[in-house]
Amino acid sequence: MKAQISNNNFYKVVILLCLVICSQLASAQIFKSTSPEKDQTRNGNKQFKKENYADAEADYKKALDKKNNMPEATFNLGDAVYKQKRYGEAQQQFALSSRTNADPMVKAKALHNLGNSYMEEKKYEDAIRSYKNSLRWNPNDKDTKYNLAYANEMLRVKNQQQQSDKNKD
Repeated sequence: MKAQISNNNFYKVVILLCLVICSQLASAQIFKSTSPEKDQTRNGNKQFKKENYADAEADYKKALDKKNNMPEATFNLGDAVYKQKRYGEAQQQFALSSRTNADPMVKAKALHNLGNSYMEEKKYEDAIRSYKNSLRWNPNDKDTKYNLAYANEMLRVKNQQQQSDKNKD
């Protein structure tokens, strides 16, 4: 017994197959890289994951040469130079990222990382200010709350030590 498909059903199946094929082609085009700065940023991300921070930095800078203030490359460049213990440069990148990125969560992360870079240099007041600004964008971030409490404690200890040193003089 042969299954018979009516003309009407046949056309429905053909149209359905065409739609599936077209959607697959369209999604492939969407995920295909559309710009050289995105390619450079992806290359930087790959290098960063491999802990090749200098190479990641170079790729992020290339992306930024192609598109100034590209949000992802700006933020990631801050991470790459932070990992290389160049905290002043990281501070510049994180500050720029927090000012230029429209996404509130990215702003919060940039300000959090800015605070971390200040902590590395024992600039506790600046770190506290950065953590507080981060919490304005993301008030529920537990890591930032913890870091803020830690920075406050380090500042208290530093001030106590300075007061103790003055009393000795």
